[in-house]
Amino acid sequence: MESVGSATTAAMDAVNTGVATVWHNQQQLEAEARMLQQHAQQFNKQTTQVARPRVPAPHPPPASPPRGTRPLQFPTRCVPSPSMGCDAF
Repeated sequence: MESVGSATTAAMDAVNTGVATVWHNQQQLEAEARMLQQHAQQFNKQTTQVARPRVPAPHPPPASPPRGTRPLQFPTRCVPSPSMGCDAF
């Protein structure tokens, strides 16, 4: 009966050692997967920044006035002085 007990103990020790090894390997794989996920996110941010245009596109030129019309002309401003009159207002 004692030999059955020692065989059972040896078998349980072997199983527990295997389970502990698998658990340890799983923890290492999960840590590495988290690290790879972080690196992938950083890489994605960097490539998005590189691909984004840095200078905005130029504005299109203003539309021409319709034929037969003159563009609006605004009077120029000047500061009246005693030596020079200003009638641009």
